[in-house]
Amino acid sequence: MNKLLSFCILSIVVLGAGCTDDSITLDFTALNTGGDPIIVNESDYQSWTQVDATDPEMHFRQYIVDLDAKQEKISVLKFAPDTVSLQVAVDTTAPKTVNQWMEDLSATAVINASYFTEIYDLTTRTVVNDESHGPILSDSTGFVRSVGGDWEIITSDDSRTGVADYSIQSYPVLIDDGEVNVQTSSGKVAQRTVIANDADGYFYFIVAEYGVLTLSELSSVLVNSLDLNLDMALNLDGGTSTGIAIQGSDVEYNNVSVPVPSVVYVVNSNID
Repeated sequence: MNKLLSFCILSIVVLGAGCTDDSITLDFTALNTGGDPIIVNESDYQSWTQVDATDPEMHFRQYIVDLDAKQEKISVLKFAPDTVSLQVAVDTTAPKTVNQWMEDLSATAVINASYFTEIYDLTTRTVVNDESHGPILSDSTGFVRSVGGDWEIITSDDSRTGVADYSIQSYPVLIDDGEVNVQTSSGKVAQRTVIANDADGYFYFIVAEYGVLTLSELSSVLVNSLDLNLDMALNLDGGTSTGIAIQGSDVEYNNVSVPVPSVVYVVNSNID
């Protein structure tokens, strides 16, 4: 197998995005001198772009963030939860990629959600339409949840961690009350998936696509390197599970994931 094909396959595994036009561009010239391939940071969404003409509150953009000697691509979907239907879906018997989930759910946007085992059993509590899946963890975690259609992100020590219509328990909480909440980490880097909100009530699907940040670095980047003014941010399952799929009249984007058993997704309520 030649070097070019080998690295293309490796990039699919490590970066979670195949050699496609809507992910990243790799310059393989450096391989001839024994160096690493160069990531060419290109994006069609360098500024906020309305996802669909029917919803003026949903936008998508990408940031290229420099941190020390590393660069990360951060893809961000911003939406108002009162103009869309925000929901959670679980299927541990027939896991799917985020793109397949999007098609099956007729969703506008999908990201992967809960942690799971090799046989796709959920390892954190997830609630779908009042039905619970997976164990509830007693350690310090966070919840994104809906009670009567009102969505919020809270920590596990919040007194409101009772019954919810829809809920995802996950960890760690990356931002708490606008502040960096992860000061130290294991040092491991990976692709990352995040759900967040801001003080104005907007919600965000966020993915770090290149997989070069630790959790503490991601926590810092979300607060200090982006202009989002986030209030709360919760880390979801990452690594090769990380994926985001968007299908609108003006934005189509798919960062490939492995099959996952749970997702959080948005349906545009204005589309008939």
